[in-house]
Amino acid sequence: MKLYTHRAPETLGHPDDWRTLAACAGMAELFIPRDERNADSSEPKRICRGCPVKTTCLTEAMKEEKGADQHRRAGVRGGLNPAERAALHRRRAAGRGTTVEEAMATALSSGPTLREFYDKRTAPAADGHKKWTVSSTTHTFKGRIYTPMKIAFIVGHGREPTGIVRAACGMTGCVAPEHLTDDEMRRARKAAA
Repeated sequence: MKLYTHRAPETLGHPDDWRTLAACAGMAELFIPRDERNADSSEPKRICRGCPVKTTCLTEAMKEEKGADQHRRAGVRGGLNPAERAALHRRRAAGRGTTVEEAMATALSSGPTLREFYDKRTAPAADGHKKWTVSSTTHTFKGRIYTPMKIAFIVGHGREPTGIVRAACGMTGCVAPEHLTDDEMRRARKAAA
């Protein structure tokens, strides 16, 4: 069970409350999406950048959520998604003293693109194949968890894959975007044949 409901911070009936100044007022579905796992946090974070109460919002979120793991947190609050707020809590608990302002500055900065993330973790292999150079089977990028093949697919096809991503070239572990297919592409090829 998550600690936060599918509601934006309450803004009605509290004229002296910081939430009346929040840039997210009335945007519950954008900031606390029903499908958090596949939600894109870039637009809420863009809105948070210009919010006059983002520091207060994040401070309140951290107080409410206390030591909850990322799966018990919900939505973008104060410019940070659940994984970023959980990581901030862990850093602070470990005595690394990251302030709310430092965490927000890091999370709200532009950071690398998914293409740059992919390029740093791949290397060319024989016959136009590419291999993933990092041993981990999943990677977190801007608060979302991806497999190497999913990252490569998104980079090459410009969209999220439908179903399982497979290398059509037959080489195990190949992450060359042009060699990857998803369920939708395989169904289309089958129907065309």
